[in-house]
Amino acid sequence: MRESNVKPRVQLLSVIISLFLIVSFGASTVTAHPPSSIELNYDQAERVLEVTISHSVGNRSRHYVERVVVTRNGETVLEKNYSEQEGRSEFTYRYSLAAKNGDTFSVNAKCNRFGDLTESLTVEGLPVATPELFHGKLSPEVGGLDIENGTTGDSGGVAVVLLDPSRNSLEFLLSFKGLSGAPTGAGFWRGSEEKPESLVLSIFGQNGQSLLENPGKSSAFISGEWNQSSQQPLTGELVEDFLNGRIYVNVRTERNPDGEIRARMVKVER
Repeated sequence: MRESNVKPRVQLLSVIISLFLIVSFGASTVTAHPPSSIELNYDQAERVLEVTISHSVGNRSRHYVERVVVTRNGETVLEKNYSEQEGRSEFTYRYSLAAKNGDTFSVNAKCNRFGDLTESLTVEGLPVATPELFHGKLSPEVGGLDIENGTTGDSGGVAVVLLDPSRNSLEFLLSFKGLSGAPTGAGFWRGSEEKPESLVLSIFGQNGQSLLENPGKSSAFISGEWNQSSQQPLTGELVEDFLNGRIYVNVRTERNPDGEIRARMVKVER
């Protein structure tokens, strides 16, 4: 008689313990959930990937999408970590990323509590941009520089840039001679009436990325590449500055540390 009473009590106790575990530890799993959807759109005018995430939560700072990882053709190009999400249900992030027809973006959004979701987009319908050629005459007179004495009468040179706007990339070549001494630096600068002058890429000298031939001579070649993966990225905004004539290049020497010769980059009309 006693054994028949013990067995139901054990079974009842097991049920109570199971319910307790579900309530205590399963509640967070029930309320936590991955994003329900991700919508991707590529804005070709702005060169921006728009990522719209649906993830309904009660408290945006306690339950949120904590990380977004973007790959392009299988290679990670962006990873963002967040401490809260921008909306309680649906929100959009905009990431500046170059793309060409056929490129595939994959976006993974991870919930800080449970689960993640991945969606992909293949870019199509972008206009095929023709590479643009830019030319500039390196000269002490261009831009009204106040050059100290020391340059020879034939100091100067040329600068050539081949820009691919669709990929935010370019190749450049500078050729010059007759400087007051060996070049100590060179770079691309942005300057216009609307924007103050600022260095946007050092191509030789401090943090320079280019190839300098004939180092230590007053005549030399400088060549290299600049793209969105460079230490100083070529952004969509800078591409527009090139296209609108707001970029110039200068070459510096010890005698003229602010620039001995420079040239405004002008697009060659076809």
